[in-house]
Amino acid sequence: QRRVHGVSVVQCNGNRREDYHNLQGPDVPAFGPPHWVAGAISNARWGGVRLRDVLGHCGLDVDGISLRRTAPPEATDLQLEGYDTDEGGHNYSASIPLDKALDPYGDVLLAYEMNGQPLPRSFGYPIRCLVPGHAGARNVKFLKSVTIAKGGPAGNWKQYALHA
Repeated sequence: QRRVHGVSVVQCNGNRREDYHNLQGPDVPAFGPPHWVAGAISNARWGGVRLRDVLGHCGLDVDGISLRRTAPPEATDLQLEGYDTDEGGHNYSASIPLDKALDPYGDVLLAYEMNGQPLPRSFGYPIRCLVPGHAGARNVKFLKSVTIAKGGPAGNWKQYALHA
């Protein structure tokens, strides 16, 4: 697969959620923890391979689907699962629209470099799915699997996390 680079901001959509606390009174927080202030944002030059190219290498006719020569799968989403888990042992998971990943001008990367260096552990080493234009929760770190599916992830992260 051909290595590509791109510059992108990653921001948790919980960033600055603290601004909404106590709207209904001093003892009624709007959200539970974590209580972000304004630090859940970063910008970097990412390096890796396009997820679209990897899907094509795995046998999906990405060009045919994009050009409407091949019928798209019934699936509408890509489920992304990370190796990291919550205290209950559930792997972190999120989904993105399949169209986002198949876009021939797309920018979804399986990133293994950050600012010209190997991806640091705190940013998802060895592989992170980078999804520019989507909330940081979609940029799954410590990527374990990518599954084409109908609907979002089956894990419980989306069930209880507002940002996921």
